[in-house]
This record gives sequence, structure tokens and C-alpha cells, in this order.
Amino acid sequence: DCDGTDVICIDDTNAVGTGVFFYGSFVAGIQYESTTSLYGVTNSQGEFSYVKGETVTFSIGGIVLGTAMGKGMITPVDLVEGAVDETDPTVTNICRLLMTLDDDHNADNGIVISEAVTAGAMDLSVDFSVSIEAFEVNTADIVAQLTGLCAAGQISLVLAADAQALLVSTLASIDLTESNIVTVVQDGQASITWDPVIGANAYTLYAGYAPGLYETAYEVTVTSVDICINQGQILYFVIAVIQGGIEIEGS
Repeated sequence: DCDGTDVICIDDTNAVGTGVFFYGSFVAGIQYESTTSLYGVTNSQGEFSYVKGETVTFSIGGIVLGTAMGKGMITPVDLVEGAVDETDPTVTNICRLLMTLDDDHNADNGIVISEAVTAGAMDLSVDFSVSIEAFEVNTADIVAQLTGLCAAGQISLVLAADAQALLVSTLASIDLTESNIVTVVQDGQASITWDPVIGANAYTLYAGYAPGLYETAYEVTVTSVDICINQGQILYFVIAVIQGGIEIEGS
């Protein structure tokens, strides 16, 4: 039976992962669907499920935002082939609509698309590939209709500059990579250190004795972890950055 959300209608051998749709912060309430019908709505933390190696399509009712390969974190840039940053007009248009349809019109606390807006958009479609100027003209009626369903009331389309500024900070915040990782093994203990990552609130180090199979997790606010290890075995580990309560894919 494929009713409900987060439903998997695929062979059980397919690996399912959890990703986050991130723009400024989490984006909750947008619909997603993978190639093999794994589908649902992003939760309060912007999380979605995906089948590894497959694409995921995101939408608001009938408005298709775009499609990206499933992975741990997706931003509006990932939805546009060939895009790299906020200067892409299609990316900017997607960002403007997301910010505009936020239920409380305050992207600082995350973007939430309400069920009312989703229902109101079921028979609608939007062409994001037009110029920024044309997009504003083309979507005027749709914006008026859908923002009228938001808890904070009706507003005009968010300015392109504001949407781009939020995306700039988004991309900067997830460009997080640990460097200078040093491991010292002595007397049955591995001492692992790394350089601080700008913007990180905390880190999670996952460790285990087989590649990709991590049995233990250590969440720390410092840049070092001491681990008791089994003599004669190779320790594998990965370090993930935590920023704003969201864990970024590990190094």
C-alpha cells in the first residue's frame, strides 16, 4: 500500500537516505518525490527521504521547484542544472517564491510552506526559467492568491536582492570542511584533532571498524575527540559539522 507520506514502493535492497532542504535554514512543508515513488513532505527540520543514486523532485502543489540528485543537503542551486550561485536567474526566482510563500513571512526562523498554500497551488504552474523581471510580472496573480493563504497575510513577491542575499549566506554556511585532521594512537587510545570550522556550533565524529559502518557517535563542541580503540584493528571515522542545529555531511 503506497498511501501516506515517506512511503517506499521500491525493492527493499535499495539504500534510503535522509537529506535536508536548506535555504537560510530548514524549509518545511514542500513536497518531494524520488524516481521510484519514495515521496512525502519535508518535516519541521526540512528533512526528506531519498533513494541513493536517484533524483528527487521538489514541488509546492502543482508548482515544480526543480529536481536534484538525492544527497544529504539540497539548496535551490542544486535544483537548476549548471547553476553555481545566486547569480543564476532561475535560482533567484525559486528563492523569491520560497521566501514569499513562507507562512509567517520571516525567513530568519525558517521557511514553512503551509498545507493551505500547497492545496491552493495544486492546479498552478510556474516557469522559473524566465528573467527576474519577467518572473515578477508573470507571478503577480499567483503570489497574491497564495500569500492570501499564509498566516501572515498577503504580500508582494520578495525582492530579488533579498532572496539572493539569503542564498549567499546559505551557501557560505554549508561550505564547511574540516582541515588539518591529525590522529595520534597511543596506549589503546586514538586522539583525533582538527582545525575549527568557521560558523560551526558543534561537531559529530562517527567511528567504527569498517568503512561506512560507524558504531559510535561523539558530539562535541571542541575540535578533538579521544576514543578507546581495539588493538590490531583499523579505526575508520568521519567528522560532521553542526550549524544551527543542522548536521552537514561529514568530511
